Amino acid sequence: MKIKIAILFIAFSVTNILATNVLANIVAGSAETIPQQLSVTGKVTDRETGEGMPGVNIQVQGTMVGTITDIDGNYTLTAPGKDAVLVFSFIGYENQEIPLLGRTSVDITMVSELEILSEVVVIGYGTVKKVNQTGAITSVQSEALATYTVPDISTTLQGRMPGLRVMQIGGEPGKYDSSVDIRGWGSMLVVIDGVPRSDFQSLDPNSIASISILKDASAAVYGVKAANGVMLITTKQGEAGKVKINVNSTYGVQRMSDYPVSLTNSIDNLILLNEAALVAGTPIPYPDYEKYTGEDPNFPSVNYWDLVFRQNAPISRNALSIDGGSDKVKYRFSVSNFSQEDVWRQLDPDNISGYNRYNFGGNISAELYKGLVANFIITG
Repeated sequence: MKIKIAILFIAFSVTNILATNVLANIVAGSAETIPQQLSVTGKVTDRETGEGMPGVNIQVQGTMVGTITDIDGNYTLTAPGKDAVLVFSFIGYENQEIPLLGRTSVDITMVSELEILSEVVVIGYGTVKKVNQTGAITSVQSEALATYTVPDISTTLQGRMPGLRVMQIGGEPGKYDSSVDIRGWGSMLVVIDGVPRSDFQSLDPNSIASISILKDASAAVYGVKAANGVMLITTKQGEAGKVKINVNSTYGVQRMSDYPVSLTNSIDNLILLNEAALVAGTPIPYPDYEKYTGEDPNFPSVNYWDLVFRQNAPISRNALSIDGGSDKVKYRFSVSNFSQEDVWRQLDPDNISGYNRYNFGGNISAELYKGLVANFIITG
C-alpha cells in the first residue's frame, strides 16, 4: 500500500511540474506578443505665427486612441507601439501623418490650407492671387507638368483642368494631332508669353511655369478670337541670385493596352478564318487547323502580334537649364531632348523608327528704368 501511494505522489508531482512549465511558457509567449506601449509628448505650432495651437486632434492611426493639445499646444499620448503612426488634424489646416519610429517626443508644425489661395494666377490683363479671382479660371503649375513622360502638352493636361477636353486622335511619334477645347466649344486661342501662337504642343514642359485657362468674360480682353476660351502659357523666367543649374530626366515605356487573342497563335487565327468562310458560304480553307501547334515545322504556330508590334517602346525626356541674375538683370537658358520610339516593328530589326525633338529657349529680363522692363525671349 505504501508503494502505491509513493508512486501516485511522484506521478502527481511530475504532472504538476509539467503543467507549471507549460503555463509559464504560455504566459511568456503572451508577454512577447503584446507590443510595448510608448508614452509620447510634443508640441504643435502654427507655421505662420510660430505659436502653440490648442485643440489639435491627435489620433493613433487605425485605433481609437487619441488626445488633443492643451492651451499651449502641448500634448501627451500613450501609443500602442513604437511603430505607430500619429495623425494630426485641425479644421482649416492640412492633416499630417507622422510615424513614431520609436521616438518619445514629436514636435510638428501645422500648415494652413488657406496658403494655397495666395497662389498667383495669370489672367488676360496681368496676374492676381487665386483668392481674389472672380472669373472662371483654372491653372496648372510647373510641378504638375514635368512629372509625366508624354509626347505633347495636351496629353499632360488631360484630366487636370475642369472643363478641358483632350482627345488623342493618333499615337504616331512626332504627330501632334490631339484635339483640345473647352467643353466641346471648339478650338481656343493659345497665347504664349503674351504672343498668340498655334504650335504649343511641342513646347518642353520643363520650360513652362504655368498654364491658365480663361473660360468666361475673363477672356474678353482678347476679342472675338477668344470666343471659345483662352489658354495662357507662361514660360519660366530667371531668378535673382546665384547661378542655378537644373537637370531633369524622365523615362517611360509605351505598350499596346489591348489586342485580339486570335493574333497570338495560328490555331485561334485559323479558326477565325474558317468561321468567316462559313458565314460567307465558301469552303473552309483550313480544315486541319488543329495541326498548327508549332510542334511540327510544317505546321508552325505564329504569334502575329509580336511580328507587328514591340512589347515595350521607350520614351524619354532630358532637360538642362541655367538661370540667375541680379535685381536689375535676370536670365534663363535651357535645352532639352525628347525621344520616342515606335511600337511598330520594322522589316529590318536594326532600323527602329521613332521621333527625336530638340528644344532650346532663352530669356533675358532687364530693368532699364524704374517701371520700365525689357524682355528678350527666344524659343525653338
